Amino acid sequence: MPLALYGIARIDEIPDSVIEAQAVSKGDGIKGRAHNVVDPQGASRVGRYGWKADIATLEDMVANAFANELGVTSATGPETGMQPIEGDSAQVDAVASYLRALRLPDGAKP
Repeated sequence: MPLALYGIARIDEIPDSVIEAQAVSKGDGIKGRAHNVVDPQGASRVGRYGWKADIATLEDMVANAFANELGVTSATGPETGMQPIEGDSAQVDAVASYLRALRLPDGAKP
């Protein structure tokens, strides 16, 4: 099941250090680990999106979905060997902004 889109952008607000601190054994035999990835700008970050947390930011997730699910490449999308259809990241930025603003309707349960 994919994540619900309501509040998905809040995942970006969690500091890398908090995610890494939770990836320790708690004595119950369960131990997680943070997946460190290199974002398109070349910085090492903790992955937050994707099935294996292999995407670091919401914008990267949107660009990846555009390229892999819709076939729309952008300047910020993953390297696919194709020329970008969009010369800039306006569409990616618009969808990411929409997801950041998306909230549950009043009275709805998460």
